[in-house]
Amino acid sequence: LDKFKRKDVAPDSKLQHELGEAILLFHTGDTRKAQMLFRTVLAGDAENLGALFHLGAIYVHEKKYKRARPVLDQASSLLKRKNLIVETYLASSELQTGALDSAESRLEDVLSEHPEMTFAKYNFALLRRKQDRLEEARSIMKAVSQSSPGFLPAKKALAAMKQ
Repeated sequence: LDKFKRKDVAPDSKLQHELGEAILLFHTGDTRKAQMLFRTVLAGDAENLGALFHLGAIYVHEKKYKRARPVLDQASSLLKRKNLIVETYLASSELQTGALDSAESRLEDVLSEHPEMTFAKYNFALLRRKQDRLEEARSIMKAVSQSSPGFLPAKKALAAMKQ
């Protein structure tokens, strides 16, 4: 959480409390309440990185990619240096909204720094599938499934690719 705190603004204790509660709700799966609290935090601090990232992540997981992109773009633009998780979620939203070149570039950057990042490799396989590079997509997705057997989206995607 510290990496999302802004150093140039004195923390408003009510907003910090709401941010903490929203993050807890996010991690326990209550995304509806979490979204409401993240929006409340953003109403008081439009550049709160924690709220921006988590709200964008919720949108990605709910497949609301067009809503995710501007939120994650804003989070990314506020960071002094790239954050691999933010960049991967942003690439996921780009991939699903048709910005394949941007998604590819972003995923290649992420994977060059962290080649074993499961979510980035998963999205890279989805990218290859959208580019009709099916054998490469299957190979990457199979590697993701084997290296992260608990990551169910990869297993589902791999099964769909075999059909």
